[in-house]
Amino acid sequence: MYVNAAKDNISTANLEDYIEVYCVSIYDIDRIREYLKNQKLQTVYFSGSFSLLPDPSSALLTVASLLEDDGKIYITQTYQRKTPPLVAQIKPLIKYITTIDFGQLVRVQDVEKIFEKTNHVLDVEVHEVMGKDSIDNMFQAAYLSILKLKH
Repeated sequence: MYVNAAKDNISTANLEDYIEVYCVSIYDIDRIREYLKNQKLQTVYFSGSFSLLPDPSSALLTVASLLEDDGKIYITQTYQRKTPPLVAQIKPLIKYITTIDFGQLVRVQDVEKIFEKTNHVLDVEVHEVMGKDSIDNMFQAAYLSILKLKH
């Protein structure tokens, strides 16, 4: 469903020559390399999906191994500053009502620890609240993070 929607959007924007979409586990490095046919990636983008990853630091290291020397990883994600009571327990259960998995609550300090686990391979170029039109309150904020290969 999401893959087809992505392909439709890419086609509508006439970007088929620039963007390819695959449905594969980020942890299945052999299958990813098979799709890429020994090509390297210039850009990897996680859009609101970072909180769904069971092992985000491993995912970052996997895609880092696929990047061109000047390639970058972009992440847009909302992180918690403070968690209201019971929200951390309720959020993962919402999937049983809506069939949509919204993942776990991820705190700002949690993602910064994830970045630290990958800092032998990746540098954090940007990690900041996105802007005035994005979520930014006492409980949570929408962040843009850009990581690049360490040279």
